[in-house]
Amino acid sequence: MKHLRKFHNKMIELIDGGDHLDLCDIFWDLKTEIRLKEKEWKKMIKMPINEIADRYSICLLKSERTDENMNEELNLYKYTLENYDGIDKYVQELVEINGSIWDLESDIRKGRENELGLEEVGRRAILIRDTNKKRITIKNKIVDKYGEGFRDIKINHGSD
Repeated sequence: MKHLRKFHNKMIELIDGGDHLDLCDIFWDLKTEIRLKEKEWKKMIKMPINEIADRYSICLLKSERTDENMNEELNLYKYTLENYDGIDKYVQELVEINGSIWDLESDIRKGRENELGLEEVGRRAILIRDTNKKRITIKNKIVDKYGEGFRDIKINHGSD
């Protein structure tokens, strides 16, 4: 705030005979915009970028595949993601992988195990496990690229 006022006063000194009222309006607008940006920065999510990208991809799928309004959450994730160059390709991969997992789990979540049969449920469980390995790999690539968060390392786990 002090810097803006000092800058404002200096500009008035430098301008000869201009309309100072217009200049004041410009600085008022600038100050208002800076305050709005500060509020937005405070809204940024405080979690590692790999988790934000994963949650964004799931939220995007939820908004496309259900009637649930996910706009506020999507906008907040998107606002945070915009600060990371090159994140789009990872997000797209996560959307595809999480979409595959969603498709594989869909009938099971709806309680249709009996219709599918145990063999099909087992086959899908293995596919979900294998697809989740790909998801973890992408999330780890994000950690490696941006240096935020922790790598997900599974030990003696079906997805490692």
